[in-house]
Amino acid sequence: MRRPVLRSVLANALEAVPDGGRITVSAQPDGARGQMLLQVRDNGSGITKAERQRIGQPFFTTKAHGMGVGLSLARRVLERQGGRLHIASEPGRGTVVSISLRPAAPSA
Repeated sequence: MRRPVLRSVLANALEAVPDGGRITVSAQPDGARGQMLLQVRDNGSGITKAERQRIGQPFFTTKAHGMGVGLSLARRVLERQGGRLHIASEPGRGTVVSISLRPAAPSA
């Protein structure tokens, strides 16, 4: 169920960057919480403070043809699995979406 979360975040990043824009994905352990921290950064147009406060609410979107369910669903999936989604952004400076999640249990 974690793949749709990453797909949703990456799809938003792809839509936010201009032609020639850049998206980077990084992962590192968060030892203090026993989780993994995944970050998706883009150099797109950024998000205003008012928009950031509403992101993740069902049916809120800034896209002309968006439905406003992608990040809402992603946040809900992560929270049910003990993770979280955080968005840091400024207009004109891009966006960083941080995803914290518990590592998968080893399969037997």
